[in-house]
Amino acid sequence: MKLITRQRGQSIIEFAVIVPAFLALMLFTIYGGMMISDYLALKHVAGTAARVATLEGATASIPSDNQAALTSHTALMVCDRATLTLTPTKLDGGDFVCVTASADVKIPIVKRWFGDTLTAVSAPEYKG
Repeated sequence: MKLITRQRGQSIIEFAVIVPAFLALMLFTIYGGMMISDYLALKHVAGTAARVATLEGATASIPSDNQAALTSHTALMVCDRATLTLTPTKLDGGDFVCVTASADVKIPIVKRWFGDTLTAVSAPEYKG
């Protein structure tokens, strides 16, 4: 019978050990999902911007109104507003355009896990 009286506080110790680990896992999962969502939004913006730049012809630029529309309507959860950087390149004798979309992470705990900026690069779009 004395073994039972010694184990009275065991459940509180187990609770105190497991709950913080469980909460950390839950927060990491939630913020990780938000970062993946933001990355996919930036990837979509970069691809759309590359398509817009290819339609502009030989100048390889994105008009400012299109750039403003693309960056302002991006649904970002843990990042600030997106910025676009255009990179004209030559591959295999053809002209291609790559666009890099980047955004600053605004939540401090997410910065600690994933870094200060989130960047997505579009696939090369052919400028014919």
